[in-house]
Amino acid sequence: DRHGRLLATTTQAQSLFVDPSLVKDPAGVARQLAAALALEPQPLADKLNNARERRFLWIKRRLSAEEAAAVRALDLPPGIWGFRPEYVRHYPQGPL
Repeated sequence: DRHGRLLATTTQAQSLFVDPSLVKDPAGVARQLAAALALEPQPLADKLNNARERRFLWIKRRLSAEEAAAVRALDLPPGIWGFRPEYVRHYPQGPL
């Protein structure tokens, strides 16, 4: 604003995807991801199983830095998962 207060800003966040066609153990991958992202493992395993012919599936979008670090620390096979950058709009002053 005219006083130099930041009213809106855009930050980058990571969104997690997998290639379901490369996932050999959907239940195991779902358990690991669910633990890292505070999700329920069974719905995630069902989602992976139902998308076996697809090559791209969002797992969770706009992860926090802590969630992204937790996923990177997992022992997931390389090539089945990745991050895509997305942008998040923030309003530090709220609905001013």
